[in-house]
Amino acid sequence: MKRLIKSLLAASLMVTAYMASSVGFSTTAQAQAMKPAVIIVIDSRRLFSESLVSKDIRSQLTQVSQTFGAEENATKEKLLKEKEDLDKQRALLPQAAYEQKYNELKNRADQLNRKVDLDQKKLNVTQVRANQALQRVLNPIIAQVADKKGATIVLEKAQIIHQAPGLDVTTEVIELLDKQLPSLKVQVPSEAEILELERQAQQGGR
Repeated sequence: MKRLIKSLLAASLMVTAYMASSVGFSTTAQAQAMKPAVIIVIDSRRLFSESLVSKDIRSQLTQVSQTFGAEENATKEKLLKEKEDLDKQRALLPQAAYEQKYNELKNRADQLNRKVDLDQKKLNVTQVRANQALQRVLNPIIAQVADKKGATIVLEKAQIIHQAPGLDVTTEVIELLDKQLPSLKVQVPSEAEILELERQAQQGGR
């Protein structure tokens, strides 16, 4: 689950090319008049590993995941114990009574499976919302650093084969992010919210 959380964190942040000004279709003369591109680089892996807010988000998501897991395991163990007891009583119970108890256990097992699925969806939505809140603060910081450096393009380090020294501004971005957003309280959605999101997704797919 920790691997899932970490991969979700890494996948959700998209450091895209930042242009100092929007450029539409231009003539050859305009293209020749453009200034050479100034590039800076951001290492999103470091950002997620070292920034205070990323550590805070991971910690909270891990706690949520552990809470869900403990609840699910406790219910599973209880169902298994009741199933063992029912199997021991099978020879003593009338067939109808046994089948009734068995079906009750099966229904509760199905409910547990639905809860496991729901909990995973809750965790995923919690992660997405936390990353969206982080992104709203991070994007202006990246733009601020780009403007300060006179940069016209921001590149993700993982996409670069080779770079000259002095282009990486990750440390500066992390320092600014730590000051502006050292922590972020994650919000776990309710079952009703998950159902509403699924309903909207189904409508959007039609």
